[in-house]
Amino acid sequence: MFNESVQEVNEENLIPTFVYSGILGLHFFVDTFSMPGSDLDQFIDKLVQAIKLMRGVRVCFIGWWDVLKECEIRELLQFGHGDMEHTDEFVEHLLALEEKLPGIPGMEEAELEVLHGAIHQLKWVHVSSLFDIHKGSPRPRMITTWPITLAEEYTDLLDQRTPGALIVLAHFSILLYACKEYWAVRNAGRFLLTVVETYLGRDWESWLEWPRSKVPESV
Repeated sequence: MFNESVQEVNEENLIPTFVYSGILGLHFFVDTFSMPGSDLDQFIDKLVQAIKLMRGVRVCFIGWWDVLKECEIRELLQFGHGDMEHTDEFVEHLLALEEKLPGIPGMEEAELEVLHGAIHQLKWVHVSSLFDIHKGSPRPRMITTWPITLAEEYTDLLDQRTPGALIVLAHFSILLYACKEYWAVRNAGRFLLTVVETYLGRDWESWLEWPRSKVPESV
């Protein structure tokens, strides 16, 4: 839909195209949670498609980020100025997860590298959003930045329902839950965690203990 509407990004249409694409990506993402239904495979398929769309939007604006940083909508953007040396409970648990992932049966080095990349991006989103979190007003960009920056290889792993990819996704539910007051998010964090819990089953409960403690009352 996006590519059909905008054939080429230029200086004249840059801002309206960027705003439109951002709204479109957010719509597809949150629509995944609006009427999730009971078919878990269908839900994950829709989520993967939404992530692919959002990543495609990012690709369209390669080469324009320096211009966007200086334009009138720069306050809407997330450029990741957070301190990657920062540590807190969330960061510590992400580091612990990285150390634990090699213990998954059949885990190969290539897959491990992809999962570490997804975790790194999750940390980046978290530390870049700390100011808004501490003010008690997390912004929707918290929930869109991570999907936009994910590597294609991670999306492929998620499409295959690999345990590692699903476990990392469960940790993203914590950021979704932090934005639960936003009308478009609501119970998305709880639902996402429940999907992962149900899909993985009891054998993986210990891997999800911390996300479950941060996203209470899974629906």
